[in-house]
Amino acid sequence: MRNSNFKREVYGLKQRALLDTKSFNHAYSLVNSLPDYAETPLIQMPRLSELLDIGSLYCKYEGDRFGGSSFKSLGLSSAVIVAVERILTNTYKLKVEISDLIAGKYKIETSSITFAAATSGNHGYALAWISSQLGAKCKIYCATDVSKNRIARIESMGAEVISVEGSFDRAVELCNQQSQLHGDIVISNVVQEGFEDVPKLIMNGYGIIAKEISIQLGDAFPTHIFVGGGGGRLAASIAAFYSIETSFGSPKVIVVEPDKSDCIFQSIKSSALSTSSAQGDSFMTGLVVKKPSPIAWDILENTAFASITISDAAALEVLRAVNAGTYGDQPIAIGETGIAAMAGLVLASRSSAIRSELEITKESNIVVIACEGVIDQDLLDALLAKPESEMESL
Repeated sequence: MRNSNFKREVYGLKQRALLDTKSFNHAYSLVNSLPDYAETPLIQMPRLSELLDIGSLYCKYEGDRFGGSSFKSLGLSSAVIVAVERILTNTYKLKVEISDLIAGKYKIETSSITFAAATSGNHGYALAWISSQLGAKCKIYCATDVSKNRIARIESMGAEVISVEGSFDRAVELCNQQSQLHGDIVISNVVQEGFEDVPKLIMNGYGIIAKEISIQLGDAFPTHIFVGGGGGRLAASIAAFYSIETSFGSPKVIVVEPDKSDCIFQSIKSSALSTSSAQGDSFMTGLVVKKPSPIAWDILENTAFASITISDAAALEVLRAVNAGTYGDQPIAIGETGIAAMAGLVLASRSSAIRSELEITKESNIVVIACEGVIDQDLLDALLAKPESEMESL
């Protein structure tokens, strides 16, 4: 679905109040101060670019990010560092130096802070990780269908995991209720008094991916960036960064979603914030949401070039090929959610009509964002071993 409102409005005051150069640079300075910060790889894939008949292809691989195998730690680090600094300043009347905070100077004070979130895996791990880095406590609410391996990863960071009967939405509801009762700080889309800016702080952290891509490519410039959908915050941060840096120049940001969770596709179709057309499940669990983040949509409504939906069966085909190196490039250990962007590009490139609609040519310089590595090896192994005839039941 090509976005008929692409570039119809300039990246104006409403959008700059969410993400602008100053806020991106502030997030970058905070995350860059963490001792384990390093740029994640931008992997060139020459053989697959030949097969797809495009100029060049790069995979921005988030599987090495802070040992957590996901981009989530960027946004969570940005938000939590600001939240802790604010609490230490307002409650303890301390003049906080970020370097001292990260070095552990205020751990007596930070030990009284509890952060909370509901999660299906990556968000919870990232929050538990940065909380442990700063000496704060962490509570993570998980629906009962979250895998044992994902829960174990979260608990390994010292977080308390609360199992919630029912859906992810129920976990979100209980997290919000209990956090209000106990005075915990929710780090998510929830708006809390004193921390109303947490959602945009998270998105500014995600924008570090775009900043790294820009640095790593140097004088080269991407014509397209394919990125997974979900609530749209990662995609919005990428689109915002380049809208600011290039005054609405390239790249064209293509959002890829499971066909059973297509809220961004439906929002582009109706030119308004919309829910997914189906409430089905997908093995790309991190992209299964009912509705986009409102602040993400405020940016994507004019900066997303298009949305593509893909089936689980199609995504599995690409997942297998990339993990095995079947296309001829080095194998890349991408997880089930992280494969969406790559799968969207591969499928789009097979159709002359879709290539034309997305303006993909033999000269296109394309980046796909693999937003996670392997989170749950047992789950990935089971998927890779599953017969294709069973995929439609997923």
